[in-house]
Amino acid sequence: PRIESRLGFRVGGKITSRKVDVGAVVKRGQVLMQLDPQDLQLNQAQARAALRAAETQRDLARADMKRYEELRATNFVSQSVLDARRSAFASAQANVEAAKAGFSAQSNQAGYATLTSDIDGVVTAVSAEVGQVVAPGTPVVQVANPNEKEVVISLPEDKVDAMRKVSNVTVRMWSNPNVALNGKIREVSPVADPATRTYPVRVSIPGAGSDVRLGMTARVQFASKSATPQIR
Repeated sequence: PRIESRLGFRVGGKITSRKVDVGAVVKRGQVLMQLDPQDLQLNQAQARAALRAAETQRDLARADMKRYEELRATNFVSQSVLDARRSAFASAQANVEAAKAGFSAQSNQAGYATLTSDIDGVVTAVSAEVGQVVAPGTPVVQVANPNEKEVVISLPEDKVDAMRKVSNVTVRMWSNPNVALNGKIREVSPVADPATRTYPVRVSIPGAGSDVRLGMTARVQFASKSATPQIR
């Protein structure tokens, strides 16, 4: 697959549910795994209580400020005293905004206990099970987009530059060699593989149908205007 996502939770915790197996076809937004949400829900409740307390202090500061504005109108208090009350109200309002932001962040954290698929695709790997404790960002499910397929081949270093100029590419699947598919060189790696010392090349096959499955073997043929054979 051209696009393959390694999905993980944005928060850490203990996995309580696994909804998919390898090979399962999933839709965008479908639930894949779930964490134990208890601690996250407690943090959310704490943030909600802090927001309510900040709003109470803000309302008290507003009422106090209005009362001193009435006293100032009749010259019972000085302007400096009223300014202090207005400053206290502004500070209380800022505390409310901070508490709202904290509550929103904790609400998001609680929602991160559910891992969903970002794309319509097929599950190609599951690397965590129920009961396992995972850290934030640890890949637990791998989902591939089966609509965009490509073939990965390797080239020797003396053929890399020549392949960049080739536009006539034909792909034949080992399972059905009689059918020729048009290919296109999408990417030539700028760095050689450290083990094989060859350069990985990705050949896209936009005309591949459902009979071309992930993991199949293919033969890639190239044609260029040259008097002598270039690659065997």
